[in-house]
Amino acid sequence: MTAVTQPDEIEMAFFGRACRGEHYSGDLAFIREQGPETFLSIFDAAGHGRSAHMVVLGIEKILRTSDVEDVTTLVPELHEHLTGGPGGVVIAGNLNRESLEFRYVRIGDSHGRIFGPRNRSLQGQAGMLGNVIPTPEIHSETLGRGDILVLCTDGISERFDLAQIPGNQTISAEVLAHRIVDQFGKGHDDATCLVVRC
Repeated sequence: MTAVTQPDEIEMAFFGRACRGEHYSGDLAFIREQGPETFLSIFDAAGHGRSAHMVVLGIEKILRTSDVEDVTTLVPELHEHLTGGPGGVVIAGNLNRESLEFRYVRIGDSHGRIFGPRNRSLQGQAGMLGNVIPTPEIHSETLGRGDILVLCTDGISERFDLAQIPGNQTISAEVLAHRIVDQFGKGHDDATCLVVRC
């Protein structure tokens, strides 16, 4: 799973692979442009293999057809869709391509980092879509020119550091996404990341 898009001066790409021994991934990275904003999401279905992949296909259909402008209503919609099934975790938000403000909801153990002059981690809430979730809270981060935003499923080590990837400030978002998965992905889990370079 790999894709690249370059709206305006912002480069975005994602890459993912299934865990060792599987042909299907239960991870989803998703990018959708709408007006001055770009919707970004990472979703991780519980479990592995074909059954988790089928869950992902249902989530992708919702993201393609639903109103993604208000993630506080989108996340409960995903939760309702998953109720009674294996569940999953998500980061979903909208990046304004002019102000570079990223407004997002994070539920569960997917994680995100911003690398730049001031490195920081995305805030989030505990929970599992389809099981129990809190009332979604909107968090906000404003990116600076030159910042790199990385959204990851938990198949990527939370200790990953772009400083350990040679040329991280100059290689494309696509190459960087591949290297993050290759270098920091866990073999026993699906691993996916989405990279935004401003």
